[in-house]
Amino acid sequence: SVLAEDAIKSAINDYRVKNGMEALVLEKSHH
Repeated sequence: SVLAEDAIKSAINDYRVKNGMEALVLEKSHH
């Protein structure tokens, strides 16, 4: 589902940011 994909992308970005990496650019604009 779309919600699941957004949750996964958010989790990946959170992980990447915590590890000092650049966050992925999501196709959808948010905040």
